[in-house]
Amino acid sequence: MTAFARRRVTGIILVVLATILLTVLTAVFDAAFVSTRGVHGWLLAAMIVFLACYQIRKRLTMLPLGTSALWLQLHIYIGLSTLPVFFLHTDGRLPRGPIEIFMLACYLIVFLSGAGGLLLSRIIPPRLRNRGGEALYERIPGYVRRIAAQTEKLISTTAEESVIRDLFEARLRPYFEQPANFWRHVMHSQKHCVLLLDAVRDAGRFAAEEEQLLLNELTELVQQKDDLDYQYAMQSILKYWLFIHVPLTWALIVMTIFHASVALMYS
Repeated sequence: MTAFARRRVTGIILVVLATILLTVLTAVFDAAFVSTRGVHGWLLAAMIVFLACYQIRKRLTMLPLGTSALWLQLHIYIGLSTLPVFFLHTDGRLPRGPIEIFMLACYLIVFLSGAGGLLLSRIIPPRLRNRGGEALYERIPGYVRRIAAQTEKLISTTAEESVIRDLFEARLRPYFEQPANFWRHVMHSQKHCVLLLDAVRDAGRFAAEEEQLLLNELTELVQQKDDLDYQYAMQSILKYWLFIHVPLTWALIVMTIFHASVALMYS
């Protein structure tokens, strides 16, 4: 078992043991007619605030606050631990008021988006390495422009009325100009690339003999561009899910403060 696998198993075991301990203590206090909802609420609020602090820690890299890897591990396992604490706090009952319903929706979206982000961060990077190596996200548009310029240069050597130039103007120019087929790459579909390569091969049947080498280069450029499009789509998912997870986390914190203030006021 690798060090990463051991760390993951250890973290899950600790989460399970902590959940069992908290559940047992809750049952003991409930049997003694001592309410634990307030304790669960404050514990849950503290956990949510700590989880939100991970975004702050990532920006304060100059401060000796522990490694980012340690914070990430704590973020993952404390985030998973919030689920049993949440259900203990609510006694497993569905909310009735609009504020409680909104808080439940916020919490579930934050929790599910966090779990989804964790899953994506484990699945996507190995797939990126298998598609031409992981390119820097910010540089992908530049790589796309470079391939487009290479393609334009190749096509400029063909005759004005050639089959290759007709194919380029009809289908390949839009493909090379910018990242394309985002959702098809998300669905891991290769149909678009297969159709383009088939079109290039079909053009080869009508092209002159001296243009066959050009078609081979064009085929390679189509494949390179498809790999870049895949990189762009997958890395976009890794970035964009945070636009759901992070803002709703802060919204949840605001609602938690409001909820705690109302609870204190009427306690």
